[in-house]
Amino acid sequence: MERNLLVTGATGAIGRNLVPLLREKHGMDKVLVGYHSRIPQGSLADGPTVQVDVANKDELYNIVVKQKVSSIYHLAALLSVAAEQDPEAAERVNTQGLRNVLDVMAEQVANGNSMTGFWASSIAVYGEGLPAENVAEEVVLKPFTVYGKGKVIGEQAIARFYKTKGVDMRVIRFPGLNGPGKPGLGTTEYAIEMIQAAAKGNHYTVPLKQDTIMPMMDMRDAVRAIMQLIAASAGTVEVGKPYNIAAFSFSPQELAKVVKEFNPSFTVDYKPDELKQRIADSWPNTINDSRARNQWGWKSIISLKEMVRNIYEAAKSEQ
Repeated sequence: MERNLLVTGATGAIGRNLVPLLREKHGMDKVLVGYHSRIPQGSLADGPTVQVDVANKDELYNIVVKQKVSSIYHLAALLSVAAEQDPEAAERVNTQGLRNVLDVMAEQVANGNSMTGFWASSIAVYGEGLPAENVAEEVVLKPFTVYGKGKVIGEQAIARFYKTKGVDMRVIRFPGLNGPGKPGLGTTEYAIEMIQAAAKGNHYTVPLKQDTIMPMMDMRDAVRAIMQLIAASAGTVEVGKPYNIAAFSFSPQELAKVVKEFNPSFTVDYKPDELKQRIADSWPNTINDSRARNQWGWKSIISLKEMVRNIYEAAKSEQ
């Protein structure tokens, strides 16, 4: 049976929230869950799945051709801390993986086949020396992390492939994304860990200073944004250019205050990790998402308190 959409890294945080929306819109058998080592569980396994190494171009190409894929949602990646711990793996998965996806899409376009795509960028593209507030897309990007540098390279490659080969790959620069489930090895994941610790009645030690502010978002808003951007006509959006999207910013101390509304006895302390603190300090406190708002009607709808409630209640139900 034909499957028109491939989601790479589908068992990750964004993928497991995006796939149900895609299947609801396009049909269960039209969305192919791509995974590498983490075998799909639960509802992800209810539809078609395929094991794929995005760093293997031939393998990726064969899947796209065999399954007649017309759209790729490319989410396979190592997050910020994981990328610093294993730069070679980050280069292979994050940078070469995206290049392979773009090459395969370009070959399909050259053969007369319609291809569209989505790729998740990050506020990690920003670096030290920028203003702390209201940072827009068009600034000088000087990330010091392997992860951030890879995202900059990816954004540049997508712009080049659109200009030279007509590849329609759309991009969002995400803030920290928070939702139920196991946190990944990212700098912003402390928020999920804190909420889950409170739900389980545990103390939590934050690996950042208490006043470290970063842009954040509920995962449900994030996947809604992806669906909205992909649905927008090419004449409405700037294809090949990244879009900031924003919701709210908070510090660990501010988050703890909200968490204590759900568990008044919750306790927290702060023991900054040198690497995580430096990464967090290199990112803006707030970002400007006016282009997304003006061009394709983006608007966050989920509050900080609702984000905390969703994660907290999910963690409580798992006990």
